[in-house]
Amino acid sequence: MLPLLTQILASASYDDTIKLYVDDPSEDWFCYTTLSGHTSTVWAMAFSPCGTYLASASDDNTIRIWRRFTAQECAEKNLVPDGKVPGRAGDKWLEVLRVEGHFSRTIYSLSWAMGDPDNAAQRFGKLAAAGADGKICVFSVGENAENPIRPNVTLSAVVEDAHGMSDINCVAWAPPQDRGDNPEGPLQAPTMLASAGDDGAIHIWT
Repeated sequence: MLPLLTQILASASYDDTIKLYVDDPSEDWFCYTTLSGHTSTVWAMAFSPCGTYLASASDDNTIRIWRRFTAQECAEKNLVPDGKVPGRAGDKWLEVLRVEGHFSRTIYSLSWAMGDPDNAAQRFGKLAAAGADGKICVFSVGENAENPIRPNVTLSAVVEDAHGMSDINCVAWAPPQDRGDNPEGPLQAPTMLASAGDDGAIHIWT
């Protein structure tokens, strides 16, 4: 989740774009920027647990990773921030990575969960994706020592024909769990993933 003061609402559309909204204290939610890059309908989006990245999936069979640049980072990189309202300095979202070649048909669903914070390869979490070709892919999203702006996204698991010949319409990670009996302890990355398909079934994967 993004911090309360910087919460952002994202919407996807048949016009191939993503729109981001923020709450203007004096008015209401308004669209402050439009992200363009996909070449067909955008079906799914998921924010990273840290709120720095946004993943989007499309009818163009690709996953795009967008990064949020804070107002301070914009000043350092000579970027013009969007979404300036009272109490909000603004930010800029830019595409930093395209994940392709894993799906042959539309990607309908994304789910981004926390990963192992002690593992650099999963520092930004685990991203699950699925769609019309019946495949589930799980990617590890980690640090990139050579380019800190662009994360490393590596395929860590694949399930072919997860719902037989049916499309997969949704994937969702289980919520993170507390470690042990201490409710104040650090959260543990989820190990269960649910999927739902056109076959009317829900499958649980571990």
